[in-house]
Amino acid sequence: MKFHLKVALLSATVFIAAAGATPSSAHGNPSFAVQLNRRASEVQVVNVRATGGEFRLRFGVGAVGVAETAELKADASAADVQAALNALANVNSDGGSVAVKSFEEGLYVVTFDGGPLANTDVPQLGWSNGSPALSGGLERITILTVFRAEVSRSDESLTYTVSVTNTGDAKTSSGATAEVALPWGLETSVISAGDGGSNWSCTITAASSVVPAKASCMSPREVDPGDTYPLLTVVAKLGADAPGHAVAVVTVSGGGALVSGTGSDEFDFTPARPFGIDSLDTEVDDIEGGDYTQAGGHPFAASLTMSPFGYWDISGDFLPVDLVKRVITDLPRGFVGNALAIPDIDGDGEPDLCPTLTDVLNSTCPAASAVGEINIDVLLNGDINQVMMTIYAIEPEYGAPVQFGFAERSTLKSTYTLTPRLRADDGYAISLDATPIATGPFFRRVNYATLCGFGANLNPEGKFLGCKRASDPTANDVPLITNPTRCTGTPP
Repeated sequence: MKFHLKVALLSATVFIAAAGATPSSAHGNPSFAVQLNRRASEVQVVNVRATGGEFRLRFGVGAVGVAETAELKADASAADVQAALNALANVNSDGGSVAVKSFEEGLYVVTFDGGPLANTDVPQLGWSNGSPALSGGLERITILTVFRAEVSRSDESLTYTVSVTNTGDAKTSSGATAEVALPWGLETSVISAGDGGSNWSCTITAASSVVPAKASCMSPREVDPGDTYPLLTVVAKLGADAPGHAVAVVTVSGGGALVSGTGSDEFDFTPARPFGIDSLDTEVDDIEGGDYTQAGGHPFAASLTMSPFGYWDISGDFLPVDLVKRVITDLPRGFVGNALAIPDIDGDGEPDLCPTLTDVLNSTCPAASAVGEINIDVLLNGDINQVMMTIYAIEPEYGAPVQFGFAERSTLKSTYTLTPRLRADDGYAISLDATPIATGPFFRRVNYATLCGFGANLNPEGKFLGCKRASDPTANDVPLITNPTRCTGTPP
């Protein structure tokens, strides 16, 4: 996955309309129609890891059932993906729609913000190969739900937008004021307010025992009849003492209008999400990106994606008390790896393993020791950053049959080890223990972690390009991964 995302980018297009009063205007005066909108629609990220071929996206919701898009090219534009999804009957039914943005080739941010899909919990998108199938290395698609269509007690923040239209028959004068009153709660506060420019100048007031937290914003603009002021955005942190049924109100006055315009938004909180695993997806793939289920066979690649939840607040209010120290992944019984899979390129009779973790950090490992890639989101300087790291097979510590290492070299300077461990009480299945060697930032999500069956292709800078095919002349002779020896029953 080749992208760098910030929370603000992911939520920038999510809207839910709330009813606002439209006062009648007196002849020759401006008047205001006001809407207070809450951004809480579902956002999913589709990452296409391929350089050629075609794919289809699949969506299913409600009584209309499951539908699949027309075939899309691996490098399809965001407009192409948006058009294909909006052409589905179970998307556009009753005025539903999605918006798609792309911040890098192969990465699509899909927001379910139109009609009945807005503010609605929808199924996660699926995908299938087109004809020709995806090609170019890893040849697969990862789909993650990054924002759910709800407001829970554990959410980091909530963004409101205020839309003000002059519905009168005269131009407004300078000095129209919009006051946004948040749901009551002494722990509720306004994080920021404005439009990113000079169209709204805002003053923030903290909550007290008498009034809720507020943002009072003034616009110097004069707006013609029928025109709309620049969108005003208010980002709020809703405290634990906010009522279960949360109501926010905006009042717009001044600007020459005789009557104030009002709008409101209300919702019911869903329960806080406890710390744990929000989603876990594992795949064992063949060369075409499909499930590889041959008993005892050697798959092209094995991958996982994982999202924790319970501490997604960039303001720090919901972070754990310390960094994650250990992540353990238990593989299925019978799923094994070969410690001698790394080839002997230099002819010294030993596998060309990376000598030390320092070599991993300094990018001086032999190319033959590269076995995959891990891509994670981390919290760094208040922003969500994506970090991609090549996984190398390293000289194992005493007592470990094999060990892997990966490091981020440019910013974090953090090194991690991945050590297989046999579960003697579970048919000697394998667990993978991931441990940070150096202090790093809070990790937010494993976008994907991939181990290649026959070695990894790297560019001259050591960047992971995809898994090698078994037929590649430079592929490892010994496969790294072996499926369980039986499809059913107890492994021997």
